[in-house]
Amino acid sequence: VSLLKALFNSFEQCSGELSLPVHLQGVKSKGQAEVAVTLYQHVCVHLCSFIASFDPSLFPELDAALLNAVLSADMITSLLAMDAWCFLARYGTAELCAHHVTIVAHVFFFMAPPHQVEFIQKFSPKEAENLPLWQCISFQALPAELRKQTAHEITKVCTAECRKWLSSSRTLGELESLNTVLSVLLAVCNSAGEALDAGQQTEIMEVGRQLWAFLNIKQVTGQPYVQQTFSLLLPLLGFFIQTLDPQLVSQTGFVDETEAAKVERVKQEKGIFWQHFAKVTVEEAKRSSFQ
Repeated sequence: VSLLKALFNSFEQCSGELSLPVHLQGVKSKGQAEVAVTLYQHVCVHLCSFIASFDPSLFPELDAALLNAVLSADMITSLLAMDAWCFLARYGTAELCAHHVTIVAHVFFFMAPPHQVEFIQKFSPKEAENLPLWQCISFQALPAELRKQTAHEITKVCTAECRKWLSSSRTLGELESLNTVLSVLLAVCNSAGEALDAGQQTEIMEVGRQLWAFLNIKQVTGQPYVQQTFSLLLPLLGFFIQTLDPQLVSQTGFVDETEAAKVERVKQEKGIFWQHFAKVTVEEAKRSSFQ
C-alpha cells in the first residue's frame, strides 16, 4: 500500500474527530499571528506541503492516488483529494495543469447527471473564458437533453467569438484564442453534431466560410498559428461538405497561383493535415488506453 493511499484510508476513519470542534496548532506564517486550525485544515496543509516535495517522477502515482480518492464513497476524503489536486494544479507547470484538465474530462464520463449539471453551472459554457476547458470534454458523456442544451449554448458563444474576431483588427496574435474557439466547435460537431438544429449548423458553416476566405496561401505556409487555424477549419467544414459552395476554396487566394506554387501548396496542405491527423490519432490512443 502506498503512503498516499494509506493516508487517505486513515483519513476515512476520522469521521468522529472531524465532526467534533477539534482544533490544532496552525502553521506559523511570517508576519501573521498563529491561529488554531481544524483537523481538516491541518491535514490538508501538511498533505499539500508533502506533495510540493515530490519528485516529478512520482506524479503518475500521485495522479492515480488523488483520482482514486476523488472517486471515493467518503465525501470528506473526496473533498480532501480535490483540494490537494487544486493545489497541485496551481503549484505545477502549465503542461501539468493541462494534463489534469484532460483527466477531469475523462472523469466527466463517470459523473452522475446531477454532478454533471453542477459542473456545467460551475464552468458555464455561456462564458467564453471557460472555452479552453470545454474543448477537452466529449459531449457524449452528457444525457441527450443536457447534451443538446450545452451544445446550443457552446455554439452560440463560439460563433459570437468568431464574428467578434472577424470584425476586429484580425491580428495574428489573436489567432490563438480563435483556434481555441474552433477547437471547441470541432468538439461539438464530433460528439454532439446531431444535437444541433439547422440554424446552428448554418451559423457554424457561415463563420467557417468567412474564416476560410480570410486565409492566405503565404500565411498558411509561413505562420504556425494560421496553419493550426487551417488544420481546424478543414475537418470543421468537412461536416458540411455537401452544402458548401464549390467556389469557396477559390476565395483563399489560390486562383492566381503558378503551377509551381500550386505544387508547393499541396505539399504544405498534406503536411499540415497529416500532422493534425497524427496528433488526433495519438490523443485518441491515449484516451482509449486510459479508459
